[in-house]
Amino acid sequence: MIFTNAFALNSVLTPAFAISFLLIFHFIFQKKRKVYEGPPYLLFFWLLLTFSFIVMSNGEKSLNHWFLWTFPFFSYYYVFKNELFQLFTLSEIKDTIFKYITYATLFACSFSVIEFCCKNFLDINLDFIPRGAVEDYNPFDGFFRARSFVEESGHFSFFVEIFGPLSVFWINKNLKFPLKLLALAIILLGLMATMSGVGFVLLGIYIFMFFDFYLFRKKTSTRVKVKLIFYATGLFSLLIVLYPDFFSNIRDLIAIKMVSDNVSYIERVGRFAAIDKISGLAYLVGYGPAAFSTLNVDSFISLYLGILMNTGIIGITLFTLFCLSKYRSIKKIKDVDCRFALKCSFLFTIVHLAFIDIIYVPWFWVLLSLIDVIYKKENLKFI
Repeated sequence: MIFTNAFALNSVLTPAFAISFLLIFHFIFQKKRKVYEGPPYLLFFWLLLTFSFIVMSNGEKSLNHWFLWTFPFFSYYYVFKNELFQLFTLSEIKDTIFKYITYATLFACSFSVIEFCCKNFLDINLDFIPRGAVEDYNPFDGFFRARSFVEESGHFSFFVEIFGPLSVFWINKNLKFPLKLLALAIILLGLMATMSGVGFVLLGIYIFMFFDFYLFRKKTSTRVKVKLIFYATGLFSLLIVLYPDFFSNIRDLIAIKMVSDNVSYIERVGRFAAIDKISGLAYLVGYGPAAFSTLNVDSFISLYLGILMNTGIIGITLFTLFCLSKYRSIKKIKDVDCRFALKCSFLFTIVHLAFIDIIYVPWFWVLLSLIDVIYKKENLKFI
């Protein structure tokens, strides 16, 4: 799951891609395959995408991108969800699956911290790891941003935003001080090493939501509240000791990333000019996968812009309904701590996808699968 770039043959043939084929093989030959699915918005979306691909696409990358959309839908989401549903009980998902997610997150974040320190302070190059595709190390404000085992730093920030809250859920239940404090510090430092403006904003929001939930909304004992404040104080004290200019540098980083003359800001906003090229039937169904190739414009950095251009108004509506259905499922999960973790991961994912377009990685689909399976195993009587 974490090796979406490292140890890969190219940007598509990754270890995660290979493992998914094992799941597909097992899925094909098992007797029970059906998983209860609510309104089939995703299926309708894929059918529309395929229709637009056949009728509207003529770009050289259209077929490749149709595959990059289709494979995650059926492998990382439907097949993985079915395997999760059939092979694990609810308690095993919360204990075993979340444990492995936590271990993977801690491993990736540890490497991110090591990579950041080696590159910026020790002048040690860690590029000996084979990668299928490489985003150049672009220094930001004098620092090289860590990317861990994925293609670029913004993608790794996205990874931590998805699996960080789920890891915190497991850590909070299973680890004791000082291991709990150490694990939380590793995740926090791993995210910081990406120097992602969106990541830092979402980190601040998560900290606020976390304290609001456990101190004011959830019925938490005074003892637990005191321990929470103690852990938070210890964690931030550790950060201040290791990095005295932490808060001032975070503030400066966010300010630099968000100003209108920032290169990243200009590049992302400029991609929306492609909307002016929409005409005729494309308003409704788009130009199919890789619409940028059909229109001969730059690729779309935002997932939502890409969906609009690929599948039109109908497609963006179906995808929105699909996401809303998952959020409704989260709200119906009975385990309040698990519900809070999934809610944070889901909301952070939805926000960050406005700034990146990496639907082909498994992380988003794994999260949706967990939401579906936990909800169904808690609420459906026939299970």
